[in-house]
Order: sequence, then structure tokens, then C-alpha cells
Amino acid sequence: MMTNVEPKNILCKDRETNLMVITIDNNCYYIPQKDIFSFESVQDLDVEEKLTNSVGRISIVKEKIPVYCFSGDLELLDRPTDNIKICVLLNKINIALLCDDIRVANVINIKIVEMAECMKSNNSPVDSFCLLEGDNSIASLGILIRSLSIKNYINNYKKYNNS
Repeated sequence: MMTNVEPKNILCKDRETNLMVITIDNNCYYIPQKDIFSFESVQDLDVEEKLTNSVGRISIVKEKIPVYCFSGDLELLDRPTDNIKICVLLNKINIALLCDDIRVANVINIKIVEMAECMKSNNSPVDSFCLLEGDNSIASLGILIRSLSIKNYINNYKKYNNS
């Protein structure tokens, strides 16, 4: 899997979307910055209060948000891994993800390529790829996940794995 890409400088020409990089088990995934509401400490995670397939909940402004943990291969886990440091709250969908690290994607040019419908799966939150060009003019490929794709994946996972 070719996801550990670190080009330099920020400018997205195609979608005018700045991207963030979340790291899960040493795998890097790109997510639109507009899909992220905030970052919180994992110390705020309440592991006693869980929803189906969540690892706990986090309280934000009197609301309890379910928190999910993925493996590096984007499979849902039933408990956080040891290297988790950050809880990322996703915008508009009331879901949070645990990750090892998060940072701004440093690239010169990004081209987002949607997956063909025949390649998309309810068993994966991946729906697009990013063609990235760094300041050294070397192009690379990244995996893009969006908050709605993550929500659909979690909902489908619940539906197919808990019946």
C-alpha cells in the first residue's frame, strides 16, 4: 500500500480543498480539512459508554459523540491501539476517529480522482485517490477518505456485522 507520502508546500488547484493527513498505524490517509471540526485529547475519551462498534464517546458542548478506531487497513477495531494520541471530530456527522497523528498535507498540486462506481465498496471508507505533486516534481498517489464515506462505512459495518 503506497500511502506514506510527504510532499511539500500547500496549494490545491482542482477542488480548492486543503487536505490534512491522518496517520493510523503508520499509514497516511488524506482527508479534506473542511471535514474536520476539531482535535481533542484521547484522555477525554469515555471508554465505559460505547455505541455499537465504537470504542467510547467524547463529550463536546453537552453532546456525546461516538468515537471509532480503525486499523491501518481501515478496519474497525473494538478498542483503541496503544499508539493512538489524537481524537479527530469530523464535521457535520457527529463522529470522531482516533489516529496516531494529524498534520497539514504539504503539496504543490493535488488532483483528486474519484473511484469508479464499480470500484467503490460499502466495506471501505475510501472513495477517491489523490495524485500529489511535491516541490521536487515527483508525483505520488494518496488515499482520500471523506467524512460522509466514513459515516456510511460505519453504518454499513454495523448493518452487516451485527445482524
